[in-house]
Amino acid sequence: MNGIHDMGGMHGMGPVVYEKNEPVFHAPWEARVYVMRRAMGAWRKWVTDHARHEVELIPPADYMRMSYYERWLVSTIELEAPDRPYTFETVERLRSAFGMGTRLFFVMGADSFEENNARREPARLLSSTSLIVITRPGHDVGSSHLDERFRSTIVDLRGREGELQLDEGVSEHHIYLTGYVNTGVSSTEIRQRVRDGESIEDMVPARVADYIRKYELYRR
Repeated sequence: MNGIHDMGGMHGMGPVVYEKNEPVFHAPWEARVYVMRRAMGAWRKWVTDHARHEVELIPPADYMRMSYYERWLVSTIELEAPDRPYTFETVERLRSAFGMGTRLFFVMGADSFEENNARREPARLLSSTSLIVITRPGHDVGSSHLDERFRSTIVDLRGREGELQLDEGVSEHHIYLTGYVNTGVSSTEIRQRVRDGESIEDMVPARVADYIRKYELYRR
């Protein structure tokens, strides 16, 4: 083999570093990534070979600087984009890459869902992918910001996630509300903390915090 691989790899890259008494997860976000991938696998939207192939496509320089679970999060579609794309552009590139016969799911938190109209071309996004909206306990998800054509596609799975049946065609997009994965981290709170100049070190990985500071994200 002559490239970076999830299993195997290049010669001359040095030994595998063994961490004595290594924990299962080094940070809470790693556990959330693991749960997210397992949930997608349970919904038969992700298979091991597909996941490994995506990891193998990461450019070697990026692969070497990333931790194990960071590699799980990477999308080569984003890495190869010439500029920082809007969400709808990334989804449309994914659609082009995988073909019209592939169903796409976009996972977001309830607060991001309620702020969807703040995105560039929100209707275009909702017309090109199904959404999986992760709710938090005690948070009532609103839908008044949606046009009726999109409100009619909402499927509330909270408390009955096991009943999901994906029998509709790939051209039909739905908004699935689920409480399957619950965490105490809010993206809205992260953005607000950044705007207020407060620390987010306890909410995101250190590298993410560094990236947000470096590129001055969420300052406005």
